[in-house]
Amino acid sequence: MGISSTRYLDKLASLRFFAAFLVVIYHLGSEIGNQQRTLAAILTPIADYGFVGVSIFFVLSGFVISHANDRWKGWDIYLAGRVTRIYPPHLIVTFALMMPDVILLITQGGADGWLKLLSNFSLTQAWSSNPGYFRSLNLVTWSLSVEMSFYVAFIALRRLGDRWLLALTAIAYLVLLVITLYLRHIHHDRWTFYVYWQLYINPVARLPEFLVGMSIYRLYRVGKLPHLWVPRFNFLLTLAALMAALYLAGTYGGMGGTFAELLDYSVVPLPFIVLMMIALLDERSNVWMHNRNLVLLGESSFALYLLHRLLIGYLNEPLHNAGLGSNWLMLLALMIFIAVPVATSVLFYRFIELPLTRALRYHLVPRNV
Repeated sequence: MGISSTRYLDKLASLRFFAAFLVVIYHLGSEIGNQQRTLAAILTPIADYGFVGVSIFFVLSGFVISHANDRWKGWDIYLAGRVTRIYPPHLIVTFALMMPDVILLITQGGADGWLKLLSNFSLTQAWSSNPGYFRSLNLVTWSLSVEMSFYVAFIALRRLGDRWLLALTAIAYLVLLVITLYLRHIHHDRWTFYVYWQLYINPVARLPEFLVGMSIYRLYRVGKLPHLWVPRFNFLLTLAALMAALYLAGTYGGMGGTFAELLDYSVVPLPFIVLMMIALLDERSNVWMHNRNLVLLGESSFALYLLHRLLIGYLNEPLHNAGLGSNWLMLLALMIFIAVPVATSVLFYRFIELPLTRALRYHLVPRNV
């Protein structure tokens, strides 16, 4: 499992699509539930816990950034690369599809509206525990704010030796576990947005996931990752086990609220995501993940993540007005809810995101490095 092979990048790109698809299903859950309870009941085990896709993104981020910057070229070149990856799609989606909301913030929000707009523009909204900030405009961009925090932290974290990084990762996970159990104990069944921010939105609380991704890369680089069982389908088996674990923890955890169980935020998913990454980094396993169409969907996953909630909102009203009462009609609506964002994200990636990112990097990143 040597670092000389880079074919694993295809499989990791495909994993990004699975992660984005879980988030799409999660956000679809409330729309489907409001209109067709029978279909919602079938989707519940996935829809209620699709937020785990964000955890997969954060772990992947730690791995991919470590790989891309294994040969350090300077913090300025590094940040230029990161900014050109995140900001153009974020700003295009926000200002092209949410201009009425932006105008509303400016004209009616007063100073607070301008601060919300600034926090979205600078991607710092996740540092505020006020839901009026981290849930403003395109709700999903709180995770981009967390990513930007990771990018800055990486400048220092990359200097750690392998043993120190692994130790820090283990300590960070244990601290997260203890804090999660403590908050669960003191809040009992009282879910609040502040608890949600503390463990789900807060960049510090999500740092263990990024550290896990960095640590997996370090172990992969020196060939110390093990081989897992059933190489053809071990990724899918692990993914199914993850969703089952989330469902069981949520069902019997006794926390109410938007998320059924605080442990499902990060503590439960991380060990399973580690196993999924190990499975995909094995060159002999899950070779079907190299499929070029699946890889393209993975490369379009950032656009899908940014666009899907807005497109679902636009589609919801006409589909709701169509009176989709039967299971078959609602199943057709579900296919539309999924197909339109997926197709739009591929087009956005191929004709907007990719050309724009390449052009910006051509002009901003020196070509002699």
